[in-house]
Amino acid sequence: MLKKLGKWNLLIIAVILGLILSLVNFLAVNPAREYARSGFILLHSGAEKGEAPNGQPFTVEQIKNEDFLSGVIDKAGLADKLTAEDLAGNMVVRGSYPTNIIEQIKSFDSLLTSDPTRVVSLSDYYPTTFTISIYNEFKNKLSKSQLTGLLSTLVEEYKQVYQKTYGAGVEWDKLGEIFDISSKDYMQAVELLTLKCDLVDKHSLALYEVKQAFDKDGATFLALSTRAKSILSSDLQSLSAMITLNALSKDTEALRQKYVYEDDIQIRKFNALTKELAEVEQLIDSYEMDATLYLGSGNNIITVEGNSKETYEELVGVKAALSEALTEARININDIESRIADIDANATGEQTDGSVLEASIAAVSAKIDALIADFDSLAEAYNAEYASTSSIRSVATDYHGRSIVSASYIKALIKSEAPLCAVALLVILIIGLADEVKSGRKNDRSHKSRKAAK
Repeated sequence: MLKKLGKWNLLIIAVILGLILSLVNFLAVNPAREYARSGFILLHSGAEKGEAPNGQPFTVEQIKNEDFLSGVIDKAGLADKLTAEDLAGNMVVRGSYPTNIIEQIKSFDSLLTSDPTRVVSLSDYYPTTFTISIYNEFKNKLSKSQLTGLLSTLVEEYKQVYQKTYGAGVEWDKLGEIFDISSKDYMQAVELLTLKCDLVDKHSLALYEVKQAFDKDGATFLALSTRAKSILSSDLQSLSAMITLNALSKDTEALRQKYVYEDDIQIRKFNALTKELAEVEQLIDSYEMDATLYLGSGNNIITVEGNSKETYEELVGVKAALSEALTEARININDIESRIADIDANATGEQTDGSVLEASIAAVSAKIDALIADFDSLAEAYNAEYASTSSIRSVATDYHGRSIVSASYIKALIKSEAPLCAVALLVILIIGLADEVKSGRKNDRSHKSRKAAK
């Protein structure tokens, strides 16, 4: 049989059989996972320390947010194919350190200034490269173009989210209804303007602390913070004092009821603090070093072991904190009751024209809007330098699928072909050796026959 086939035909048969087995194994028995892979690299300073451009801690978890994923699916035109839950379940996000992390760590610590006893570990630094893989294991399979398009859309959309989340700006449009003073009473309007101005102050100061040297044509976040503080301490406090002293309101009775309600809350708080302070003072007076104390805090019981000076000092600290809270509550009560008294005193008097006050509130509101415009302008310049989409670079998308020209199939082919070809070559070698032996025997017999004939 082997002679009929020919010894080198065995190798051809082995190769063909290997092709068949590898193809069956690849497509049916052990199919390779089909997926698209991409990602992004953080380029801003501080990324290796886990910091975002605005100084906040950076986290990639936002990329798994359901609302974000739903928006990505809609933009990719696949809303009829999968849900945000499907996408999250078939998506893997991995963070990795840059290949030159050791050189970076060395560069961060000058040999002249660093502590020679300090131990630098990889845990002191954070990933700056993130890889995103989407596996095509959805109930409704996606085509290659749909899968790669979905991933490209996801990365580009995340770059926009990154800029909004970690940039310097404030989305004032979303806060528009909250800070709308058009239908508010005078004091409520001033309180909202105070919150709005305070927000600009805090954001400006926070960004100044992150990048103190940043400026645009001489404008700085510190200067914006100073302007905000000036409006808070001068304009808004003056308006508040004017409204309070003159008990000005669009609805005096409603304002009085509001103050009465707030006064009742503060009185309840004052009484509770007074009782708690008396209990703590009693514990201090009767404190014994070897005793076990049981402090009540609402429905909870806190056990404090005695026999220490630290415990006594802790009790004294609790007393000081309660006394401070009690003083604050008393001041609030006096302030509220003073406002109620002013309303009652002006109840029978001549009503003040509110047009002047409304004009003053409008002027301060315009002043704050101008401050916000300057803040937005400076924030835009800040983002262009530190938190723009150029500071987060996307990685090219590649596709891995079940194809006979893919690396995974080539590996499967090699695994199938190698043993079969080895066996075929071994059989060919054995056949060759057998032929050599037979040929040798024939030659010997022929030689003996010729010798005998002579």
